[in-house]
Amino acid sequence: FGFSAPNWALLKAFGEGNDVKNYTLKHLSSTRWDSRHKSVQALIVQYCSILRSLAHLKLMSLNADVRRNATRITENITSFKFIVLLILWEQILCFIYAVSKQLQSKSINLSTATVLLKETVDFVLQLRRK
Repeated sequence: FGFSAPNWALLKAFGEGNDVKNYTLKHLSSTRWDSRHKSVQALIVQYCSILRSLAHLKLMSLNADVRRNATRITENITSFKFIVLLILWEQILCFIYAVSKQLQSKSINLSTATVLLKETVDFVLQLRRK
């Protein structure tokens, strides 16, 4: 949506409240955890708006490639596997984001950092057991 002005306008038209303004859909960064967290969070917050926008593109677009891509994306993001992994990924990234911010603090000491990293491992192991 971000690279196409008409698609961005469509998402804004189907958006609810400040969702589109506060949570921008962006490409996933391969290096920054906070960027990953924000990308996943934007997808979750705007999920219904995205589906409505894709439905509009499938029904109204004159371009066959756009209709085909909208259909493919809709099928992918409405699958059970995608939704479960999206929710799980958001939980993991939220925790890691908070720990990452604390580890970047100038006042953190080695003891506190060790505890935070152990808590992170325990959190991931706990999610894995569920």
